[in-house]
Amino acid sequence: MAVWRDRDQMLSFIGLEGVTVESLLAEARTSKFDLTLFATDCGDEIWLEAEYSTDLFDDVRVARMFDHYQALLEAVAANPDQRLHEPQLLTSAERQQVVEEFNATERAYPQDASLVALIEAQVERTPDAVAVVFGNSSLTYQGLNERANQLGHYLREMSVGPDTLVGVFMERSVEMVVALYGILKAGGAYVPIDPDYPADRVAFMLEDARVRVLLTQSKFVGQLPKHDCRLVCLDIACDSITTADTANPTRTASPSNLAYMIYTSGSTGRPKGAMNEHRGIVNRLLWIQGQHALTEADTIIQKTPFSFDISVWEFFWPLLAGARLVVAKPGGHRDAAYLVDLIVKERVTVLHFVPSMLQVFLDQPDVRRCQSLRHVICSGEALPFDLQEKFFKSLPAQLHNLYGPTEAAVEVTHWICQRNSDRKVVPIGRPVANTQIYILDRHLQPMPIGVMGELYIGGVQVCRGYHNRPELTAEKFIPDPFSEDPRARLYKTGDLCRWLSDGSIEYWGRADFQVKIRGYRIELGEIEAALKAQPEIKQAVVVARDDKRGDKRLVAYVVSTGTVLVLSELRTRLKRLLPDYMVPADYVVLDSIPVTPNGKVDRLALRAPEPSALLDDASYLPPQDAYEGLICEAWADVLGLKRVGIRDNFFDLGGHSLLAVQLMLRLQEIIPGEPLPLRAVLEAPTVEKFAAWLRNHKAGERQFLVRMRPGISERPPFFSVHGAGGNVLDMRALAMALPADLPFYCFEDKGLDDSTPFESIEEAARCYIDEIRQVQPHGPYYLGGSCYGGIVAFEMARRLEELGEPVAALVLIDSLNPTFVKSLSKGQRLLRNVRFYMRRTGWHARRIFTQPPGEWLGYIGGALKHFRDGILDPARAVAIHDEEMVSSIASNPIGEILKRTMRANLSARRKFEPRPYNGSAMIFRASERNLYQYDDYRLGWGSVVRGGIECFEIEGAHESILDQPAVQLVAEKLDIKLRELAVETKEVYVLSTTENLHAMAE
Repeated sequence: MAVWRDRDQMLSFIGLEGVTVESLLAEARTSKFDLTLFATDCGDEIWLEAEYSTDLFDDVRVARMFDHYQALLEAVAANPDQRLHEPQLLTSAERQQVVEEFNATERAYPQDASLVALIEAQVERTPDAVAVVFGNSSLTYQGLNERANQLGHYLREMSVGPDTLVGVFMERSVEMVVALYGILKAGGAYVPIDPDYPADRVAFMLEDARVRVLLTQSKFVGQLPKHDCRLVCLDIACDSITTADTANPTRTASPSNLAYMIYTSGSTGRPKGAMNEHRGIVNRLLWIQGQHALTEADTIIQKTPFSFDISVWEFFWPLLAGARLVVAKPGGHRDAAYLVDLIVKERVTVLHFVPSMLQVFLDQPDVRRCQSLRHVICSGEALPFDLQEKFFKSLPAQLHNLYGPTEAAVEVTHWICQRNSDRKVVPIGRPVANTQIYILDRHLQPMPIGVMGELYIGGVQVCRGYHNRPELTAEKFIPDPFSEDPRARLYKTGDLCRWLSDGSIEYWGRADFQVKIRGYRIELGEIEAALKAQPEIKQAVVVARDDKRGDKRLVAYVVSTGTVLVLSELRTRLKRLLPDYMVPADYVVLDSIPVTPNGKVDRLALRAPEPSALLDDASYLPPQDAYEGLICEAWADVLGLKRVGIRDNFFDLGGHSLLAVQLMLRLQEIIPGEPLPLRAVLEAPTVEKFAAWLRNHKAGERQFLVRMRPGISERPPFFSVHGAGGNVLDMRALAMALPADLPFYCFEDKGLDDSTPFESIEEAARCYIDEIRQVQPHGPYYLGGSCYGGIVAFEMARRLEELGEPVAALVLIDSLNPTFVKSLSKGQRLLRNVRFYMRRTGWHARRIFTQPPGEWLGYIGGALKHFRDGILDPARAVAIHDEEMVSSIASNPIGEILKRTMRANLSARRKFEPRPYNGSAMIFRASERNLYQYDDYRLGWGSVVRGGIECFEIEGAHESILDQPAVQLVAEKLDIKLRELAVETKEVYVLSTTENLHAMAE
């Protein structure tokens, strides 16, 4: 914490001379800080006062907080001996509200209806109406019913009846609709198995479900693994099936029988089948038909893969309402342009999107042609507020946000999105008919309105449980403590939510056992499952340890089956199952896993790993000379290992950008000379290659372009610009997430070679253009960058345009037009920086402005030491969040180089004035607007990018957009776009490549 003699000294330090403390206080008081409580001791009484921002709180909510406090005090006073979790915050009136009033959802639906009976009733009403359309073929309601009846009778002869599981291994088609309906006609339940699934997953599902009969198409027979099912190819067996009776089968399933079983993945790493009964899905369909009545004039697209539960209502809602079901072509759900054409052609009125696909759909240039849409339903992911607003600007339809797990008949809450809403978080809504929603703490006590807890689901839509998983069923489906029916159960979702005062619910994320390491969100159970699947491992527990401050890493504790563990082989197998960031860095072999008295893993008893590699590793190669020995010693010291072989990869052993800095510092101590560039560890990630790099490196040699992935010559390379600070390692995660066939280059600032950093964006752009033309003499070019790097890439694209060289892609990754920052006053910049820093360090405004001026000014000054003269922008302050590591870096030559380069980059950004660019751009925008709270979806580039902007919103914050899992989504979308562009520009690129080869030959 910095100490200031007076306010003027602090203001001078952070470069805000002339800004008065009074003006800062005034701006702070009007800023959107949260709430401050004042307690005054009045002898026999304590007076509480609240001062709060009316932008964030209303009188009712603050009064409710005081009621909770009073209820807590009264409960403690009434029974001082009770356990800490037993006193209730809720008043009796609020408990009645959240338990009973918000769950008053009773509806008198038919108690004996099955899904088949509802569709058959509609067949009687409209037998000649078109029921199903697929391409150029169609079926009437009568035709569909008769074909399903024939299949139902055919399956009856194979002993298919109530609760019999029948597998379906097919692609989307009319035959798929007939197959699902026909299985229900026989009284059975269908198990969808997607032909795109890996063979191992298909084999597991067939074995676990123990299906008696498997329906498929002849072209998929060769894909099936070994199985014991009776196989029926519908396109071959059609002659036998069409001789069956066309009358409705009798004695079909009852409401309590299974309708379908869909497999869903979980933290165990093993898929589990959720068994849903007719009464659950019937309730769901009758509810939505009551909410938004379909008629014969309506059309629904069935596009969701049938292995996802959303497909269930896409198939059957239109069929019980007399509407048309249009089946999308196989793979069509991924093609937004195809969907636009299909909607227009078929006059579609209702369809479903997960929010990520809705974003892609709305980005289509002709999406406004879809004027026939009445209702668009979103579920499966959180719906961002910005996406809701984009939808309303694009289409006149109603937008619905629904929520529900596979374990509760598709969806259990519903919200109609509101145009021009003041809500910045889109609710998931209120419970659907005959469904109860409870938000509880870990002791199953109801949470007050506005307080987060875990969401539990009760009512008719809760499924029967998991197939062949009694222990997991007992864990997740618990007795309902709020029901008088002893058979009633609640499903424990693992989702964190809170009630709003109007009875709607906000979704806030998952409550699973997750950890976060360097921005990577990791579920430990998935890693443990992958380890236990290895033949030499009997038991496994994975934890995230921070024994070395600032270097949290995954540690696997394993019990061997007696087989020698070979680290290189184990890592290779794990990498086939898990992303790199989920492969443990350390391994500890135990005789047994310690447990607590109640039989659970005792994680506190797991000892810290000693510096080691797994001995007996046959792949270990020792250093070949003293030079390699020094480097091996440095690598082992930085990575916390006992030894490192000369062919061990730095990043495979747990290395990352911060450790790379420490590695360079360590090598500087043992190999004196000029500072080593950070790019060296990227170009030479093994000791053997690094030693060769050092031997060949010439003092004073300048090179700014680093080849991070070689790719293949047929794909044009992607050139990326470093972020503020010049560190090329920041782009490694994106390079690794992109396909290996894409050549990927990244620039690093010349300041990292201990030269004078670039003093302007224009200078950097000129230099980088000279470098890329050594690799690719002519366009079309693919350019991009993150944050500061995006600004440099923009100027490069503009200059290449002036030179007559085409730029096929300009990619700006959460890069803000610098002209926005200039529009802020010094006081605004200060307060935005402070708010950003507080969120990242866990501080709240009430901890500052309730303190004496000297205290909070000291805090502000301490926070802003990261911003002095622009030395470190906020995103980097988060990445290098450990104070000890910051200070250790700052006191070394490389630390000074990083700071100097950072200062120069940010100074160049402040001075830069973007000029118009006639090309187009792609923007990847973090959903969490952090530092400047900038609301322009195009991040300010719309005024200077004349050729159009395509925006993609990536969930997360600015500082994590290039970390997993966010960077994986960036890479997938970027690769798709680059492949599309490659098709358009292939002829031009091949020509430029040929010219390059001729030039090299000369």
